[in-house]
Amino acid sequence: SGVATTLPKNENTIANLSAIKNPFNDEVELQYTLNSGATIRIEIYDILGKIVWSDGQGYHPPNESSSVKIDTKNWSPGTYLARFSTFSNEVKTVKLVHEK
Repeated sequence: SGVATTLPKNENTIANLSAIKNPFNDEVELQYTLNSGATIRIEIYDILGKIVWSDGQGYHPPNESSSVKIDTKNWSPGTYLARFSTFSNEVKTVKLVHEK
């Protein structure tokens, strides 16, 4: 006879991460929602892997939509990666395209 085993659901902390108006020109807005409360950090890298913007966003409660607007007027046109991480080592990225 078989034994049924139920494994706990592995729910990610980061529920949603998106960029508003992507491609963008002078400003990009990142929106995010968490499934559970967490301390987060956002870093944006250029295509060569250099950090061009970073910020510790602090603690965010669960199920609350948040956003951050980033001034990109002085950025060169090209592709960037926004890296969103929690202190529990969960990471999500979103590709950003800067146009002039």
